[in-house]
Amino acid sequence: QRPALSTTTTTSSSRRSEVGSLRMRWLSASLGPAMAMATTAGSADMTTRRSPDGFVPIGFGCYRVTWRVEEHALALKEAILNGIRLIDNSANYGDGEAEELVGRVLKELEGEGKVTREDVLLVSKFGYIQGQNLKRHDGGLTFPETVDFGPHLKHCIHPEFMRDQLQRSLDRLQTTYLDVYLLHNPEYYLQSEKTDQQSGAKPADVVRARNEMLRRVEQVFEALEEEVQSGGRLQSYGISSNSFSVDESDPTFLPYQDLIERATRASIRAAERLKKAPPPSHSFSTIQLPGNLVETTGLDNAVKWAHHNHLRVLINRPLNAF
Repeated sequence: QRPALSTTTTTSSSRRSEVGSLRMRWLSASLGPAMAMATTAGSADMTTRRSPDGFVPIGFGCYRVTWRVEEHALALKEAILNGIRLIDNSANYGDGEAEELVGRVLKELEGEGKVTREDVLLVSKFGYIQGQNLKRHDGGLTFPETVDFGPHLKHCIHPEFMRDQLQRSLDRLQTTYLDVYLLHNPEYYLQSEKTDQQSGAKPADVVRARNEMLRRVEQVFEALEEEVQSGGRLQSYGISSNSFSVDESDPTFLPYQDLIERATRASIRAAERLKKAPPPSHSFSTIQLPGNLVETTGLDNAVKWAHHNHLRVLINRPLNAF
């Protein structure tokens, strides 16, 4: 879900230079200056370019796709066979049907000898309690620290929920491991705490709520580190957050500056629990955030921080903005 690089922008001549400059900054932050320059010049076939981890800078986003629609399967096959090997998914996309689609398509292509599991980087997410998960919740299967947004939506990043969702995602994807597993919008906790000024929240309330959210994030980081260090279901983990793209003054802002330190502490504690020697580094590998011609704050801030810390950056909703 990197930016769509063949986008045509229609603007008046008086604004074309401004938009062009903004687009260049967007691409540079997301893909790196060299890739942005090659793309802007229109001289590169993006499916022949590779990032340092071996993948083209465009991924296949699975929001609103399902195995029930033949065109979705055909589009995914076309993407994979033409070099797009990063697939971004989530347990709540299509209530699990997006993951089922990917699992079916990969099995078909593997059976035809056209691709192997190792050729594809699978990303998925957890956090939302909707659809099937909500029915289970309403039926009595609940998890600690669930955030209640009313009768139709809950949210949870507790380790027990993470482990439950991870296995369900693997089953739908018909694979034994994920390359990247992302917390999906953990800032929902801040929204549930009504940290906005309209709700009468004071600065101390915002600080308290953020500290509790970060405690929950570090708690699940430790469980994710255990999964990675156990050598089974996960290769790495990260966070997908709309709040990476808002200003630090926004009450829903997710502070990212100390996430590396939190991941490092979690890695050490996980090794102690597993009675293993601490690994050379944590397994926090990826952040995801919105980036487009309107939502640029994260590209100037969170993305630069991520690049400085050698994290993979995935950009979502590149062609629209709220």
